[in-house]
Amino acid sequence: MERLNGDTFVADLPGQIGYQPAPGAVVVSAFSASNRFQFNAVVDLPEGGDRTALLQDIAAQLRRPQREYETAMIVLTGYGPAGDLNAAQLRTALADGPTHVFYLAHVKGTRVRTLAHDDMTWSNSRPLPDTAARTVLRERAAPAANRAEFSAHYAPLTTATFTALRPDQADAIGVHAKPSLRADVAARYLNQLAQARGSDPAKQAVIAHLVTIDLTTRDAVLIAASGDSARVTALVDVYRGAPPELRPACASAAAAAMFMDGAPLSAVSSVLTHADRTGPNASLTGLVEAAAHAGLNGHQLRAAVAADFTDTLRVADERWTIADIARTSAAAFPSTTSHSTQSRSSADAASEHTRQTGPSPRPTTPTASPTGRPPLER
Repeated sequence: MERLNGDTFVADLPGQIGYQPAPGAVVVSAFSASNRFQFNAVVDLPEGGDRTALLQDIAAQLRRPQREYETAMIVLTGYGPAGDLNAAQLRTALADGPTHVFYLAHVKGTRVRTLAHDDMTWSNSRPLPDTAARTVLRERAAPAANRAEFSAHYAPLTTATFTALRPDQADAIGVHAKPSLRADVAARYLNQLAQARGSDPAKQAVIAHLVTIDLTTRDAVLIAASGDSARVTALVDVYRGAPPELRPACASAAAAAMFMDGAPLSAVSSVLTHADRTGPNASLTGLVEAAAHAGLNGHQLRAAVAADFTDTLRVADERWTIADIARTSAAAFPSTTSHSTQSRSSADAASEHTRQTGPSPRPTTPTASPTGRPPLER
């Protein structure tokens, strides 16, 4: 690791993870064989005592993403007075894994020293570079002082910024709108919210409704959001400003979009705290948690969702068309026989079932897929 670039990368870590790591923390940074950055993971180690079992467990959890990304080099940055010892002990625990090239950094206050892979002793301490300009150029918020302050940035607002749609508004964009139209509205409204960089209660209310109306429409919102960080931020703002009855579903969608966009896992975890655990979106919540725990690549998950979604949306449109024909016929001939009335009731029931529940959910834990892609929840 070239010294200047290495020091600059270490100095920029708080900006990358969103907050200043506390003493005792070790940031695990993975790189490819071409020195391309892959991911960060933050490990908080307790002081004192025998930590052998804990370190081995952490190493085991990190092996999956190392293999997934084909990691060639790991930088271990320890913080606080014992940062050098913590980084060295974690390197020892990781030595039996798939990665064998390590660089250690020890940050104490505003100074850093390093231990390269083939060095026997630590370098002299030196000042960390100033990365304020990098933060501004990347249009990134300044890192929070600690993890608690960082988590507060993703907590629900104390007062909702919008209310749920009225029944007539909900029907206009719900049962009376083809699923592909809902998907188009979701993409356009998220784009507009992202470009405005401010709240628009009317559009936020529509996005929240589209997230909760059924699972197919929710996935349309995810796909529209996850391809662009500004749209992901707009969806996070919808979740934060949502009224309590809409918040869990919006939190599940926001967390999924963040994960697929490559957001720090600490941020995703903060949103998952408020996600749906018992309703229609509980399986999505479980999938994101399982994928994050297993070290799956969020970008790959996003690509797999988008690849499957075209067929899902086509089938949803076909079902909606059949139900709409039945509704239109029933309205045109209100005095039909009881058989027609029963047909109408069956069609409406099918439509209502699709509107409320959507396609059957897939498993909430990663399983093998015939296509080799991560399993998806619908």
